[in-house]
Formats: sequence, C-alpha cells, structure tokens
Amino acid sequence: MTACAAGHVASAADGLSLLAGKKGVWTNISDGLLADFAARDIKPIIKFAYDSSNNAGVCGILADRNLPASWVIVQGQGVFQPASGATPFQRIDGGSYDAFWETAGPDMDPEGRGVCLFSIQGGKTTTTCAFTRDGGKTWRALATDSAAFGYNMGAVDWSAGGEMTMLAQKHHSSDLVLSRDSGQTWTLLGKGESRCQALGVIGPDVLLKGLSGSGDAAGLFRSTDGGSNWVKVADCGFPGHLGHVVVFKGTAYLTTRRGILASHDKGEHWALTGEDYSGLVGPVMFGEDEKHLMVYGNQGFSESKDGGQTWSLAVPFGDDRAMRAGRFESGFWDPKTDSFYLTHISGRAYVYQR
Repeated sequence: MTACAAGHVASAADGLSLLAGKKGVWTNISDGLLADFAARDIKPIIKFAYDSSNNAGVCGILADRNLPASWVIVQGQGVFQPASGATPFQRIDGGSYDAFWETAGPDMDPEGRGVCLFSIQGGKTTTTCAFTRDGGKTWRALATDSAAFGYNMGAVDWSAGGEMTMLAQKHHSSDLVLSRDSGQTWTLLGKGESRCQALGVIGPDVLLKGLSGSGDAAGLFRSTDGGSNWVKVADCGFPGHLGHVVVFKGTAYLTTRRGILASHDKGEHWALTGEDYSGLVGPVMFGEDEKHLMVYGNQGFSESKDGGQTWSLAVPFGDDRAMRAGRFESGFWDPKTDSFYLTHISGRAYVYQR
C-alpha cells in the first residue's frame, strides 16, 4: 500500500525541486507547481474554441529516457522545462502549442528522435498539436481543422530523416487520416473509425491500427499500401485506453489486454514478449536498454528487466481514492531519476520517487 502526501508550495525553489517528492510515497505536486506559475502570472486556461467541463491545471508531466528533464504542460499555456534561479520553469514551445490531451497524448521516440503532442483542444487550430525533433529547441505545428479540432491519438515514423509519415485519428469525427509531410497535409483513410484503439507506423510504408469488437473485425491490422488494404496480423484486445506502437532498436511494441505484443519483422508477425500480464495501459517505456521495460497500468507502474518475459508491479498506486479520482489519467517514468508521474485531465499531478 502507498500513501499520498499533500503538496506544498515551495518558495524560491528551482524547477527540479518543485517536481520532486518524498521517496517511497506518492506526492501531490500540483499545488506547488500551480502556485509557482501563478506567481509569474501564468494561469491554466480551458476556455478554448468550445467549452469544457474539465478543471484547469497541470495537463501532463512528460518524462522519458531521452528528455533532458521532465517537461510540465500547463493547460492552455504551453510546454515548460525546469530551470534554476529566478525562473524555475522556462517555456520551450515558442508559442506553437497551447493545448491539452484527453486520451492518448504524446508519441515519444525512445531513441531520442522526437516528441509529438497529439492533442484535442488548443486556443487555435494552429496551436493544438505540435512536434519537436531537437529536444524542445524548435517546434512545428500539425495541421488540424475546426470541425475535428485535434487528434485523439497518433503515431509517427521517427526513422525518417526528412518529412515524416504520421497516422492519426481525428477528435469528434474519429476519422482516420494519413500524412506524408510531417502533419502538414492529411489524406482521409476511413470515416468514423470509432472502434480504433491503437495506431502504429513502422517506417514510411507500414501502417497499423488496432480495432475493438469481436470476431474477424477486431484485432490488429496492417497495411503496406498506404491504407488501401488492411490484413489482420494479431488477434488481440485492447485495454480501453487509446495507444500507439512504440519502435525501439528495430522491435515494435504494443500494449494489449494480455500484455505486451512485440514484432521483429515490421509488424507482420506478433507475439507476447513473455508471460500474460493484464492491466497494462500506457505505451512501453525503456530504461538503459531494450531489456528494461516500464508500463503504466491500472494498478500502478509495472516493470520487466528481462525484455518483457516476466513482469512485476514496481510502484503501486495504493488505495487513495483522491489520487485516482480523475478522467483520462496518464503515467510517465523518468529513468534518470527513477521518478514516476501520474497526471489527470482534471489538472492534478503526482510524483513517486523510488
């Protein structure tokens, strides 16, 4: 069982200390973060192009093996990186992003080639989704439209040296769309793909989509002709949260109800990495190498140190109902500091340091 400690307002603290918590306990860090931002007249915004019943706050804390530090995303205000001195956080998106995600959120390449924020709602269609390929130094917006406004989820071919292939599902309409120019223009692949639960891109020519349902119409499907034809490659169910395929060192990974599926041949064949392990939700994250896996799930963060053959619950959420009382929660792990972050669309953020 884990306990959740209350947040505190730090005075003249640097960004890293505001993101830190007590070892071995979940700590609410929302209050301290939002108080620091408010002191500099940076307040969350949720009154976008259409009204929302969600409470403003910290949309997400992003962490990954290749990020220089954990990033804080404040609803309507952009992406911030921790710093020291008089300005504990510095905005790094250059005004190109002011949205929040509600479902799947970002696609972060574990090999360090980029981060793409697929979001549903921004101040403008030109600031709803954006990506960076240089650790946040420069950003480029994705094209969205006023009808759908943003994307529920998306996947990126990070291996491209030039323009990237992207596959995404529109918000509101659930239309499946494909881009060959890094999200600047899109081609419609399917209207109203509401059963789509996961997306993947392996190289420029392999597209993947996971569909809910039953029988032959459900499972993981693969296309090698730009989405004109799809072939079922895995009979699997999905955890109820939208997700995406993660590619690391030539292997593709996808979270399913039974555990983590892996493919070593560009998605043509898939198999569980090891034992059945239900309850996983988020995309696969990695530590130093491909043997060390971490996945956010219903009960907490689960870990494998043998490439996914065996799993154990590394950091449980415990039974604090206040910590879990939020829609569309997401979890990320910073292997450099061994810190675990849980954020909600309601604006609350928690950290656990192991």
